[in-house]
This record gives sequence, structure tokens and C-alpha cells, in this order.
Amino acid sequence: MDTIILLLSLTVMVISLLSLIVSIRAIKRVSIIIKLLEAYPRVLDRLTKIIESKKKLRRRYIVFRIVAERQVSRKELDRAIRSTVKDIIGVKGLADSSYMLVDYDEERGIGIIRSNNKAYKILIGVLGLIRVIGESRVLIVPLSTHGTIRKAREKIKSLTQH
Repeated sequence: MDTIILLLSLTVMVISLLSLIVSIRAIKRVSIIIKLLEAYPRVLDRLTKIIESKKKLRRRYIVFRIVAERQVSRKELDRAIRSTVKDIIGVKGLADSSYMLVDYDEERGIGIIRSNNKAYKILIGVLGLIRVIGESRVLIVPLSTHGTIRKAREKIKSLTQH
């Protein structure tokens, strides 16, 4: 019985010694990595950008209303928004924003634009800069922003009921 206890305690000591050695080696590796990152700050910036780019992009839905001299077609509206976004933030910015005109009712002048959570504020600003579509003077008024298409459509229903 004493030999079993002695053997078990010896085994526990060997395992704890091995884990201590592994921990020390890991700490040395981490300190080497930290020294490298301090020496090369651009590497840290690059790693940070990679990690941020891996974050999940969520969709945002912008409900808007158009006040215009005449009816604006969906195609004209889409073309005007795309060209303005492209002029302001570039082609890459347009692609990164994942812009899409989801719904648009030409008669009522109400619609929904889809974007991601990183670019929806830029799109809201761009909507305010559009003053002419075709030959008609317009004002695009963002009404609300939602996280789901269902809530955006509910907002449109509540606007049309009043």
C-alpha cells in the first residue's frame, strides 16, 4: 500500500514538473512574440485588421422617403444612389457597403435600402447629398434604420396607415 501511494505521488510530481516546463516554454514563446510585435508595429496593425475583418457583418435596413417634383423610377433611384456612393467612397467602398435597394414603391416614394453595419451611416449621409434624379429635383429623407427586413417593412406599413 505504501509503495502504491509513493508511486502515485511520484507520478503526480513528474506530471506537474512536465506541465511547469511546458508553461515556461509557452511563456517564453509569448514573450518572444510580444518583443517582435513591439519591434514591428506594422505587423500588429496588420494582425488587428485581419481580426477585425473576420468579424461578422450584420445587415442594416434603411427606410427612406423621397420628396420629388415627379415620380422617380426604381431604376433611376438605384442608378443615382450607386453613382453618388461611388463618387464619395469609391468603387471598393460601394462593394464593401453591400448596398442594395431592397424595396421601392414609386407611387408613394417609400423604400428600403440594405447595407452592412459598417457602412449604413455613410449611406444615410449619401442619401442626403442626392438632389437631382433625372431631371427632377429630389430630397431623400432617411426615416429609420432597422436590423431586420421585417421591422423595416412594419415601419413602412405604419407610415402608410397614417
